[in-house]
Amino acid sequence: MHTRTRTTALALALAAGLALSACAGDDQAEFAQDPPSGSEAAPSTGQEQATDESQSGDGAAEQTEEPTTVEPAAERTVEVEESESVSTEEVAFTLTLHRLAVHDYYLEAEVTVVNDGTEALNTWYGSGNGSTEPRVFDDRGRVYPFVVQAGGDGQRLVLEPGQGVNAGLVFPGRLDPDAEQVTLDFEALGPEWEGLLFEVPLGAAS
Repeated sequence: MHTRTRTTALALALAAGLALSACAGDDQAEFAQDPPSGSEAAPSTGQEQATDESQSGDGAAEQTEEPTTVEPAAERTVEVEESESVSTEEVAFTLTLHRLAVHDYYLEAEVTVVNDGTEALNTWYGSGNGSTEPRVFDDRGRVYPFVVQAGGDGQRLVLEPGQGVNAGLVFPGRLDPDAEQVTLDFEALGPEWEGLLFEVPLGAAS
């Protein structure tokens, strides 16, 4: 707003200078128009020149671009009910993916982890940097990072022998409309989680 005000004032001063030159008989008088017969010339406001300067040249006003609208994803729920069991000398556990829900701007995976071993089991850690957390990626190359549950920042979920947990894992981001499959990846949780991937084909939105 301030830039437009200064541009108009400059145009007024310039218009006044042109009018004075025309009265003095200088060559610049060719810019002035003769008033209609029997009437006086209307005083120049400089509005026309200010408008031209606001649209071109160094004094051009910046155009405000409209923000890009991100459409929500089509909501759907894919039933999976797939389990993976791991048994080594150090750990034994079962991981089940029950379903994956596509919401407007995030994905949610409902899982169950049960510690079948005799030692404590380390699961995901709320580091916030993806280094020790599950993740989701789709077949279009987009990655959806894990969001730690409230109060879980900087803490690892540890299951004692015989313990289990039902969890809803949230991954923010709008699902790519062209994605046909997503993969839930737990390999970053540690060596014992290597190979724990769930590939989930996406059905049509209901």
